[in-house]
Amino acid sequence: QGRRPQQAPRKAPLPFRTRQGAPRRRAALWRRETAAPQQQQSQPPLRMLGALVMAAAAAAAAAAPDAGPIIGVVGLPANKAAKPYCPEGQPCEHIVASYVKFLESQGARVVPISYYAEKDEVVAILSQLNGVFFTGGGANIAPVHEYAYDFAIEANDAGDYFPIWGTCLGFEFLIELAGAPLDHGYQTNNMSLPLIYTQAAASSRMLDVLNDDLLKMLADPEKTSAYNYHSAGIDMANWGKYAELDATFQVLATSVDPVTQREFVAVFESPKYPFYAVQWHPEKNAFELGVYPDGSPYEAIVHTPEAIDVTMALSQFFVNEACKNDHAYESTQEMKESLIWNYPIYSHLSTQMYMEIFVSGRFRNPLDS
Repeated sequence: QGRRPQQAPRKAPLPFRTRQGAPRRRAALWRRETAAPQQQQSQPPLRMLGALVMAAAAAAAAAAPDAGPIIGVVGLPANKAAKPYCPEGQPCEHIVASYVKFLESQGARVVPISYYAEKDEVVAILSQLNGVFFTGGGANIAPVHEYAYDFAIEANDAGDYFPIWGTCLGFEFLIELAGAPLDHGYQTNNMSLPLIYTQAAASSRMLDVLNDDLLKMLADPEKTSAYNYHSAGIDMANWGKYAELDATFQVLATSVDPVTQREFVAVFESPKYPFYAVQWHPEKNAFELGVYPDGSPYEAIVHTPEAIDVTMALSQFFVNEACKNDHAYESTQEMKESLIWNYPIYSHLSTQMYMEIFVSGRFRNPLDS
C-alpha cells in the first residue's frame, strides 16, 4: 500500500447526462430538468470534482429554491446499531457516512430508509426516488431489502428504469434475494485483493467506465485498491448451482482468499436489470481515513490517486444510472425534509473503522409520519 504506482494516462471523465442525453454540469445540483443545457466546460480530475461537489452540497440543500423535479435521489436502507453508536446505549439505526459521500460526490441526494420499514412505507418512499443502494455493514437481511428488490424488479419489468447497487453486505443481500445461500469462512478482512476478470467483463456496463489503466491496477496484486472486509460471500464454484441467481446476475470478476485459497465472486451485474454489486469497498479509498493515535492507518486501505479515480468513476456511473427515471418529490422542500442531513452525524467514536456515522432512533420519511 505504501508504494505509489506510476501515474498513468486517464480517460477524460464522462459527461454527466440527462435522460435526453444532453451533457450538463454535475455541479448544478438543483437545476430544473427543463433548463437549457449549458455548454460543457473542461472538468478537473474526478477526485477534485468530488471534493468540490461535496463542499457545495450542504449549502445548496439549505438554500435552494423550489426548483421543480430533482433527479439523482437515492435511498439507503439503514443498518441496526448498538453501542457505541446509539445515544446512551439505546437501540437505534445507523448509516455509515462514506456511502452517503460516495453518492453525493457526484451530485446525488440521499434519503435514509428505516431497517424496520413496512412494505407500504418502502413503496411510498421508492416511488419518489431514483434508485436504491444496499450498503455494507453487519446486519442481517431484513424485509426492507426484499421490498426494495421486488419494487425494482417490478418497476424495470414495467419499463420504469430503477437501479440497485450493493456493496459488501449489500452484495451479499442481492445474492440472497436472487435465491442463493451465502458461503462462509472467508478470511479476507482488511486486505486489498486483485480482481480476476471473467469473459463477461468485456461487455460490462459498470466496468466500461474504468479505463484500461484502472482495470489493470485493480487486477495487479501489488497495486490493487479493491479493499475487502468480509467473511461471507459466494464461491465461484457454487455460483452455477443456483438457477435464479445465475439467470439474474452475471459474474464479472472474482478474487482469491489468500488464506483458504477459495475463489469467490467479487463483482457482478444483471444483464437484464440495472443492478450492480461489488464484494469490496470502493467508497473507503476516498472517504475512510481512520488512524491510530500514533498516526498509523487503522485499516490497510489504498488511497492512491488511481484508487480514488476508481471510487469516483463507479460513483459517477451509479448516479448516472439513477438519472434515467422520472421519479421525483412533488417539491424540493419535501425532498429536503427527507434527506439524511436531517439526522445527527457522529464522528470519531470508539472505532476508527468509520470516520462518520448518521444515527437515529428510527429513520422515517416525513411524508409518511
